[in-house]
Amino acid sequence: MKPKAFIDLFFTPAHTAGNTFNLNPVVILAQAALESGWGQSFLCVQHNNFFGMTGYGDKNRWWQGTTAKLHDGSLAFRTYQRPEDSFMDYGRLLRQVYPRAAEMSAFPKAFAREIAYSRYISEVNGDDREAYRRALVSICSRIEREIDQMINARIAREIKGEVVRDEKRTAGRETNGVIDCDVDDIELADDTFGCEVGREMNDDVDVKVA
Repeated sequence: MKPKAFIDLFFTPAHTAGNTFNLNPVVILAQAALESGWGQSFLCVQHNNFFGMTGYGDKNRWWQGTTAKLHDGSLAFRTYQRPEDSFMDYGRLLRQVYPRAAEMSAFPKAFAREIAYSRYISEVNGDDREAYRRALVSICSRIEREIDQMINARIAREIKGEVVRDEKRTAGRETNGVIDCDVDDIELADDTFGCEVGREMNDDVDVKVA
């Protein structure tokens, strides 16, 4: 899966987990990308395990205790019904087991160092802590850039939409070059009705950014 597609698909569950456990969704999404190979690992594709979380510990709201192995003799890994469950279980784990890293999540570089040199990473499995740290920092930066582009594109679309709506409103008020007027604008003169024309209109665009 291409990085942009991964971000588009899974930013929402990362954001939900971030809100629930008071974590930066960028670091959640970055670690999901790193652990799952941007959503292409076997555990991710077959079992919705985005974080390589092993199948040990107690069941919880998001993990029902089911596991799978990569091959005979491998560790048992957690399996999930939905991607959202994997993101929420990771948020829970980070907040409960790695509180120091969780408190650093607003600062991706500090978070990456803390998690890379914690027991979340196992050198016994061949993990390179420093390489992991650098990769996580790089992915965080990429995600932040993508999110900025998404926000800017959304703002541009909203501005364009407001301009178009404003133009339609203005066009709807103009008939044969005369601007429509309200009853309050009508003046009685010589037993005929007339209306003020050429009233100055307010063309300011009210842009609302969610």
